[in-house]
Amino acid sequence: MSTVALSTIVNEETGVVDAAWLSQKMAPRLVLRAGVRPGQEKMGGMSAGEFRFLDVVLEGEGGEGGEEEHVALALKQSAPSANGAMMGLAREAFFYAELAPSLSLAGVPRCYFSEGDMATGEAQMLIECLTDAVPAGVFFGAGNPNNWAVKARLGELCAGNPSPVETTRLSFSLYAQLHAAHWQSSPLFEKGWLRGADWYRGEGEAGWAGAQQMAKAGWEAASAQRLAGEAKLKWDPHLVACLDASFGKVSWADFQAEKDDRPFAFVHGDAHPHNALWTRQRTDGACLRLIDFEMVGVASPAQELGQYMISHMAPELRRAHERELVAGYHAELTEALRKRRAGEGGEGDEGDGEAQVAAFTLEACWEEYVAGGAGRWVWFLPMFWQMTPVAQFFHDQLAAFLKDHVADPANMPMPRV
Repeated sequence: MSTVALSTIVNEETGVVDAAWLSQKMAPRLVLRAGVRPGQEKMGGMSAGEFRFLDVVLEGEGGEGGEEEHVALALKQSAPSANGAMMGLAREAFFYAELAPSLSLAGVPRCYFSEGDMATGEAQMLIECLTDAVPAGVFFGAGNPNNWAVKARLGELCAGNPSPVETTRLSFSLYAQLHAAHWQSSPLFEKGWLRGADWYRGEGEAGWAGAQQMAKAGWEAASAQRLAGEAKLKWDPHLVACLDASFGKVSWADFQAEKDDRPFAFVHGDAHPHNALWTRQRTDGACLRLIDFEMVGVASPAQELGQYMISHMAPELRRAHERELVAGYHAELTEALRKRRAGEGGEGDEGDGEAQVAAFTLEACWEEYVAGGAGRWVWFLPMFWQMTPVAQFFHDQLAAFLKDHVADPANMPMPRV
């Protein structure tokens, strides 16, 4: 593919958008005219893509003379780059083209066009523009680094919107639906663009080991600085012991054995509140929508819950509500899986569906919430430990989680790539 530069599609001076280019991408729908949406900027998520928000007028379904259709779209583009190719950022385009239509999930924005190239990292998509929206992560307060730039506005952004606990409940509900859609579905392994698909086929050891080594090298550098008395972070001794134990367990053979003993599903892969938007806020139609699908893959579903909690929720609030929130996810997931077994959706299941539901008990879900969350953040933290004070916040979040749930460092899982 060859991505056309945004500057050739959008006239920044006049705000006029190339309707012919849009018509080509949205065929057979004819774009009559289009322009940049005034005053709208990207909010939420950590995507590296470049955005333009558009007002688009389409010819009526019946052709000329039919009633025109007005749609708000987000044009998202990622240029070719070595980093984008390494991280596989083009997978979001494949997600919208191949998997999003099968989800029947209200939380996923509609996509009108998408294409990507995993070899170069380039991608372009025309996605439903979520209007009157605010990143759900802002509801978690000024402590989170994602909110530091909007500290002065947090009062107005949060007023009349959900609390952190309610936001988490709604997020876990969306994850339950997302995970149930392709629960234990081996056809996922054949989608090579999905992160981890090759690992679940028993292939791609070099890529897995390279990702582990990247984090391990970061941890070794952080440890050397700490032992030399030059640390800029205030390292918690229990966290240090837990990370030492975790990185000491890295083994491809053990990973292969472990993954076969826990459920897998299609996962978002970057589960945190800033990767969701609270849309149509302060109205009866307000709802939560997921965004940024650049890290979608095959992995442990309950791992996403732990990743989400450690990322944003204050430890005292997490301690008070995590059991009920995980139980709520488990109940909704179980109900969705039973409906699929009854023929109300889904595809590609293997084995006895009821046995799969029964095997994933609430306790098993809780254990994966802990192990997956801990393992995922053990891999994350050494990747950006030098970014103080941002790293200090996430260090403290992970340290509190480990003290609450992993009393003995010997019980740490290996890092979750």
